[in-house]
Amino acid sequence: MHSMDIVHTDIKPENIMLVDGNYRVVPSKSSVTGDRRDLINATIRLIDFGSAVMGRGLRTNVVSTRHYRAPEIVLGIGWSAPCDLWSIGCVLVELYTGEALFQTHDNLEHLAMMEQVLGRFPERMTQGCVTAGKRRKPARAGRRRLTEARAWERLGAALAQGPR
Repeated sequence: MHSMDIVHTDIKPENIMLVDGNYRVVPSKSSVTGDRRDLINATIRLIDFGSAVMGRGLRTNVVSTRHYRAPEIVLGIGWSAPCDLWSIGCVLVELYTGEALFQTHDNLEHLAMMEQVLGRFPERMTQGCVTAGKRRKPARAGRRRLTEARAWERLGAALAQGPR
């Protein structure tokens, strides 16, 4: 898909379909886990190209479903094909754990969750981010580049402390 210069922009479990749903039952040796179902053919197809972008076509600022959205989209610094790879990674984690990795509906909380998993974002990513639709200018020497930086630190510290 990317070799054809197409970016899907909305990869999520609902847009990944099995070509063949046939499976075989593998009896379990444990009465607790129950029988396992193994797919006979694990070939998949990606569907719903309604938000896809071809080449350098028109690009909106916000793409992807929130839980599968790449950091560069949330930060508003521009995006390209790697945003699909981020979404695939989030889907794989969800398939493995059974839960979405980033369950939130707020940009600041979403970024804090990403930083908790990945560590601090590189300075080059955060210095030109967009907040509330306005591009931030790099700060003068000695000042923070983002007003959100303090909020990220506080939220990250609160999440690290856990419930009181």
